[in-house]
Amino acid sequence: MRRVVLALLLLPAAVAFAGDYTELYRYLINLPGWEAQEPEGSSMSGPFGKMMTVMRSYTKGDATFRVTVATGPTAKVAVSSSKYNTSYDDGRISVKVVSVGGKRAFLSYHKGEKSGEILVVLSEAPNPAIMNFSFSGVDPQTALRLANRFPVLKIARVVSSLR
Repeated sequence: MRRVVLALLLLPAAVAFAGDYTELYRYLINLPGWEAQEPEGSSMSGPFGKMMTVMRSYTKGDATFRVTVATGPTAKVAVSSSKYNTSYDDGRISVKVVSVGGKRAFLSYHKGEKSGEILVVLSEAPNPAIMNFSFSGVDPQTALRLANRFPVLKIARVVSSLR
């Protein structure tokens, strides 16, 4: 699931976004003890609709944490695949439903790699939006605590207002 979500977020698409994605930068907070890169983003438009992506990466020693906010076709696919309350554990990979900032989310964790993702559904149809946290070198509880530092409900409102 982690690789599927990551592939969806990196999917090159010919699509666009009506608002100014830089309005989201201020909500991609600094994390105490972590070195943060500057936020970056893009918006695209085309025959398939509109899309916006905003992201920020963090490092702490060998550990990494990255937050991405996305709308458009990428978010639509991720939201549709997250409609089920799926829990899974095979000893190597675990997936469970969690809450981040008051929103439903899915945490997937690859135990051997000590990496995973947290997919937060910010909004569903007709204008789907997601927030994804990818991490490595930290346990899932730490990643969940970091994700819960972000103002998820504010980000959801801003994304909604940018359309």
